[in-house]
Amino acid sequence: MGSNGEEMDSGIPVDDVVGTLFKDIKLKRTKRLMVLVIKDNQITIEKIAKRKTNVEECYTYFPPTECRYIVWDVEDQNAQSKRPVSKLYFFTWCPQLANTRLKTLYTSQRMKRIGDVIKGAIDVHATSLDEVKEAIGEKVEVDSDDDDNDDWLDD
Repeated sequence: MGSNGEEMDSGIPVDDVVGTLFKDIKLKRTKRLMVLVIKDNQITIEKIAKRKTNVEECYTYFPPTECRYIVWDVEDQNAQSKRPVSKLYFFTWCPQLANTRLKTLYTSQRMKRIGDVIKGAIDVHATSLDEVKEAIGEKVEVDSDDDDNDDWLDD
């Protein structure tokens, strides 16, 4: 480590194309979703979803065993005016089955580098699709099997 701590503060560089595409998603609304990956010591674009991609298809972009950053423009409807509204989310996706070292890497880089590029989005750290669904306002079904094991609470 350098004497002034430079190595501690350095982060993985972000490909310039990421910022450009983020602005397209945020301002021009040309794409639905962008998946970012740390590869070859750089944060770069892995996949892009077309604007027509529906919610169920977007869930498939969250890999079950690998960490990713995902920028997702979610369309919803205003409860009062019934007008369509768009909410931009920035997910740090670290599923439970992912490698622990990679979970730490993705979490630490979120604020060091990628957070400087992805601004104005709702920041969510998610480890399961239920957490993703909950974040975007979808109803999540509760597993009723857990209620059967409450016997120990009785006196």
